[in-house]
Amino acid sequence: MTRIDILLTTHFHGDHIGAMPALAKLIPIGMYMDHGESVEIARPNVAVAYKAYTDLAGASRRILKAGDKIPLKGVDVEVVISGGQAITKPAGRRGRKEPDMRGLQAASR
Repeated sequence: MTRIDILLTTHFHGDHIGAMPALAKLIPIGMYMDHGESVEIARPNVAVAYKAYTDLAGASRRILKAGDKIPLKGVDVEVVISGGQAITKPAGRRGRKEPDMRGLQAASR
């Protein structure tokens, strides 16, 4: 591996982003994706980690919104919730038909 195309951050705790500066020194990171400002920004340790993250990500940062797509070759990834906001329409199955469940009954035990 010579590059990380996308680094997806779920939240800004040290166990999720604490080693990111060291990782970025070892291998180039193309895009940093996250949900936007931390809801825990008032916690000093989270605020410090969040600032370090945003400083490092700089212009390569993309804040994801509900409904956004994450570009991974061969995979269809849609963000269903981000920054406390959820998608407003079902994610759908991209043209695939739902199985016909009429007439099925639960198995008895």
